[in-house]
Order: sequence, then C-alpha cells, then structure tokens
Amino acid sequence: PSIPLDVLSASNSSSQLIVKWNPPSLPNGNLSYYIVRWQRQPQDSYLYRHNYCSKDKIPIRKYADGTIDVEEVTENPKTEVCGGEKGPCCACPKTEAEKQAEKEEAEYRKVFENFLHNAIFVP
Repeated sequence: PSIPLDVLSASNSSSQLIVKWNPPSLPNGNLSYYIVRWQRQPQDSYLYRHNYCSKDKIPIRKYADGTIDVEEVTENPKTEVCGGEKGPCCACPKTEAEKQAEKEEAEYRKVFENFLHNAIFVP
C-alpha cells in the first residue's frame, strides 16, 4: 500500500507518543494492520541553555516579515453570463471529457503526493 495520509503525532508524557493517521489513498487490498517504526533522535542542547522560567530570561522572538498573497474571488463561480436576454444563468453540466479530465487530475495529484511523501520521509 501507499503511505498513510495526514500523519500526526503528539507527546502526552515524557514516555508516550500518540500517533494518528488516515488510511492510504492506494491501499492495494484490505489492510489488516500497520507496522509502526520509530527512532529516537538526540535532543538539541540549545533547548537547555536558558531557564525560561526565570523572569530575566525571555526567549528572543523573530517574527516573519514576509507577506502572503491572497487571491480574491470577485465573481460567483457558479454563474455564467448567457448570450440571451435573461442575464446570468447556471453553469452547464460537465461533459464526459471534462469529468474524465478531472478524474485524471485527481489521480495525478494522489500519485504526486505519494511521490513527495516517499521522497521526503525516508523510513
């Protein structure tokens, strides 16, 4: 099967991790169990250099100074201007070719996401 989607982990104590995930997009059959592997990583020593409980030691915070571009939708995406006298009308139903193209696009996105996960998260 492909890798599980939306993997989240959280620590609820110093000796436990809670791991949650969604089923893979390509299970290739029935999944009866998962094998979960982990590897302990060394802790960063810089975390222990300061006593953050002390009032005199406040961590330095650097804020992002970049901007985020947001596209605004000015039109109603469900309406189109008809050539007739009635004005705006509902969008026409999708053709089989458009439906097939959307299906192929969704499949491509799944394959590409799996590729990225496999390339970035090496077990």
